[in-house]
Amino acid sequence: MIAYGESDIIYIVISKYKYGGGVETVARFIHHFISMYAKRCTRKNMVKNYIIYKCHINQKQALKKNDLVNESQICINVFPIPVLEDVTYNIKYVSKIFNISKKYPNEKFVVIANAEEGLGCLLLKIIFKQRMKYIHVSHGLWRYVLSLRRKYEGFKFKIASLLVQPILDLMENMPLYFADKIIAVSNKLKQDLVATYKLPARKVSVIYNCIVDNFVEIEKSKARRILNLPQDKKVLLMVGRDIFVKGIDIGTKVFSKLDRDDVILVIVSDKKKFINRLLQEYGIDESRILLYDYVDQKKLNLLYSGADVLLFLSRYESFGLTPLEALASGTLPLISRNCGVAEVLLLNRDLYEILVTTLDEKDILNRVLYLLNLDHEEYRKIVREAKDLIFRLYRITMYKYREVLLP
Repeated sequence: MIAYGESDIIYIVISKYKYGGGVETVARFIHHFISMYAKRCTRKNMVKNYIIYKCHINQKQALKKNDLVNESQICINVFPIPVLEDVTYNIKYVSKIFNISKKYPNEKFVVIANAEEGLGCLLLKIIFKQRMKYIHVSHGLWRYVLSLRRKYEGFKFKIASLLVQPILDLMENMPLYFADKIIAVSNKLKQDLVATYKLPARKVSVIYNCIVDNFVEIEKSKARRILNLPQDKKVLLMVGRDIFVKGIDIGTKVFSKLDRDDVILVIVSDKKKFINRLLQEYGIDESRILLYDYVDQKKLNLLYSGADVLLFLSRYESFGLTPLEALASGTLPLISRNCGVAEVLLLNRDLYEILVTTLDEKDILNRVLYLLNLDHEEYRKIVREAKDLIFRLYRITMYKYREVLLP
């Protein structure tokens, strides 16, 4: 709880990009929550609400053109150079917030930073002292992700990641020690944070991620018609840039053992080189695979709706919004126990038993076959139960953010 009495409050959410994965979705959810709260505020407790995000030089004009930047949304330009762009962004948003503080010299500040974008908040704490409360939202540990990626990436990546890891560790752990409160997106992540960085458990609150984007269910036959997917086939879907961390290699191997000609695999990933290597290694006919590079949210919604089963088999995932997006689109996911989102399904034990798997290939194969063989009524019943769970999650998440953020 942030106690500021009757002072006016300026909320500032530090995001990464405007759109993207879980980090960006959480930032937009917090901004959305505070905006709802601000509308109900009395004059005594007036709230101003900003969200700051970064974009590459070549993206800024597109953002302006699409009217994505308004008074409460601040876009900061950075050059697309790994690590350096994060350092630059941290420095620039400190300057932006300092300028905002000049407009509101008497107000209190609550700054909510996400992932590795919290380093600049250390300087802000020095500048504003008791005038500012700093809340850090942790989305995972880089050291875990990089150690997994080194197992399949090339030699250049291995050397580069070893060189940048100390910088990423600094950007990740320093904000944790100086934050007034830490939000972890799953219990699994909280345990990792407390064990890795020796943080007091009482400082870390668990608040699950929740989707706020407009993922809606589209009739399966309609989605497939738009995407030109076959109507007479079963469709497995995998989404993820990181082949090894996201378990796309596991899903591809399981698909190769699926002795059914009526099933195709759709993969959304920009790692085509690695995927083609997997297809050769597992002897998969390319006619049974459809590859998509980057897709926008509208097309992703169609892909979710057009699929029969989403495979989400991550080796490490602090949360993972993809299964929730698929469920909102009317498609059942099969989720690895290594994913924080699996904890959400514990709210409904029956769903957990159906939709959560180990990474044992036989277990995955059996569960995939079970989901593919469900009749229409059974399938729809599970989808309805899962959608009810998503709605419960939304209410729980809103309640927990109210506890942590509001005065």
